[in-house]
Amino acid sequence: MVDYPEQIGVKPDTSDMAYDIAMSKIRGLNKNLAGLDLEANPFMPHTGLEQPLIGGAGLPIAVKTAQAVNKDAGYDTTQNGAFYRISPKNYSTNRSTFTKNGNEVWPASPIDANGTGPVRYGDTAYDKTTYKPYKVMPSDEQNVPLQIASDYVKSRGLPAISQPKMAPSSLDKQGAIGATYDLATQGSPEYKQAIFNAYSKTMPDVIKKSGATNYDELLEAAYGQMAKETADQFNALPLRYSFHRNGEGNYLDSSNMLHDLHDNGHLFVFQGGDPHDFLHNVDPKTGLNENEKFRAVHDAIGHGIYGNTFKPEGEERAWGVHSQMYSPLAQLAMTAETRGQNSFVNYTPVNADLKEKIYKIKGNAISGYGMYAKWDLPKGSILFQGEEKAQRIVTKKFVDENWDEREKLNFRRYAYPIGKDVYILWDLQPEEWSPQNHHCDANCSYVGLNVIVNRDIKKGEELTLDYGSFLDETMEPFNCNCGASNCRGLIKGIAGNKI
Repeated sequence: MVDYPEQIGVKPDTSDMAYDIAMSKIRGLNKNLAGLDLEANPFMPHTGLEQPLIGGAGLPIAVKTAQAVNKDAGYDTTQNGAFYRISPKNYSTNRSTFTKNGNEVWPASPIDANGTGPVRYGDTAYDKTTYKPYKVMPSDEQNVPLQIASDYVKSRGLPAISQPKMAPSSLDKQGAIGATYDLATQGSPEYKQAIFNAYSKTMPDVIKKSGATNYDELLEAAYGQMAKETADQFNALPLRYSFHRNGEGNYLDSSNMLHDLHDNGHLFVFQGGDPHDFLHNVDPKTGLNENEKFRAVHDAIGHGIYGNTFKPEGEERAWGVHSQMYSPLAQLAMTAETRGQNSFVNYTPVNADLKEKIYKIKGNAISGYGMYAKWDLPKGSILFQGEEKAQRIVTKKFVDENWDEREKLNFRRYAYPIGKDVYILWDLQPEEWSPQNHHCDANCSYVGLNVIVNRDIKKGEELTLDYGSFLDETMEPFNCNCGASNCRGLIKGIAGNKI
């Protein structure tokens, strides 16, 4: 069995929409103290490349320079359009490559850091001698987050940081963790007492040092310690951040984030959301609350060091890496925030239920059917997750040379262009179809391969796309009857258009 790169044990729905809705339902339920069983299997050594080579020059920065950033340095903050920018005060002096005419250069969007070339960080490559697979990442010497994490755990007497050798994610492995997380949502006195008794037996010294005499006190102590240690980790990382509230900084995929982190020393991070029960205190130096700091640190350490993806398996591995930087008390809360939530959302029935409830298909006057929101959907929600998913693709040349006239007609009606003469086709399985009608004043649009909600949508409202905004000249023209004040009548694709 290949342990690394990842193997997916199951294929749950990983759409951000489902994740967001699930988290909104359980925002007050981050109280699970189960799942603290980081496998004792031998750690697998990190496999890196000798030279930085993907999409840029890497980060030619010595570890000593990275260590120069510390909690006494302070931060420069500014609101720049949609982004709240945060930079350590001595950041620009450490990285002259990110200044122009004495001013810091900030990425305008994740596209600026997407990497170039046939191979990107996070891709799978094969050793030329052993033919074993490994993930393409900067060498250990060039991997600044790895160096910082290594120094951090060493200074605290913790074991060396490494990518744990973990069994592939599966329902058998994580379903029980998700179910336990769900039990915590009920908060029954019996559950609380059982959990507290269990930890009192297995971690007596930790419980005694925390001063907790019951479950609720332990919960508060664990999150308090997690907040302190997260702040220390945030201060140790020599990174710049662009925080966003409405999806402007959403990465196209995990490789996009890895290039931003390792090539630019920068991360886009979501800011806001429902107030966290415990991680809500605002740091006056940065203007960030503790939960926002954790998001940044977890992306840099959990996902960024070894290229763990944003998929369920990658989230599990990210927990395995990042949890090594926390004390046993803080691990209780950190595990609930990462492994617990991931297991609940992706390895319990909640995810399947959410997928079915996001929309429904029913008849309408325009085309005989349409898709309608089954509840209120806020602006910026991801309706369909197309990124990091397998897609049916075809070239126009192949269609012209091999398909019959009926198939070509379907191609002209339903194929979505993603590049020069390259198209995505509808899935072969009808249950995977997500047909949205055209509307000249559409409330959804493509952002990369994801379909995003453009504005707040009310329950029962039809979900529509403007076909003319992304289909090219191969599209079969049709007459529109959407009834919008800006209805264009005849809808045609535009040469060069693509998703």
